[in-house]
Amino acid sequence: MTGPDGAEVDTDLLPDGCEAFDLWRLEAFARSRGCVSEPIGADLLISARELVNRGVLHEPRDGWFCLAEQRRVS
Repeated sequence: MTGPDGAEVDTDLLPDGCEAFDLWRLEAFARSRGCVSEPIGADLLISARELVNRGVLHEPRDGWFCLAEQRRVS
């Protein structure tokens, strides 16, 4: 997944075809950009779930996130 500034987040392809990332991948991305302080895991989970509530992200599996626009309708 590539952002507008060219930054990339490592993703995995889920069985439904969604390119998703988990908190480990998100934390690795944040650390590579110098954007983190301790503790990080719980803060990232809260932030990601807030984005789910806003409709920006979708959580197809517990702790896995993808862009809401990538969500596939069954």
